[in-house]
Amino acid sequence: MVNLGGLNPDGSAKIPLSLESDSKITFTLPTAVVAGPSYLQALNPPFIPFTSTGDSPGGAFQAM
Repeated sequence: MVNLGGLNPDGSAKIPLSLESDSKITFTLPTAVVAGPSYLQALNPPFIPFTSTGDSPGGAFQAM
């Protein structure tokens, strides 16, 4: 697993989020992303509920 996110030394996000609505966020995938199963963790956004099947061993999202 490779962590591409986190914070820069100045405290800014490495992958900035854009709030599109109360239930939608968008972001630009870093160039180092490889297509395939992926996980996403966002820190301190407004709560956006997400439900997955819970039995997917390879990630909750597919990076394309």
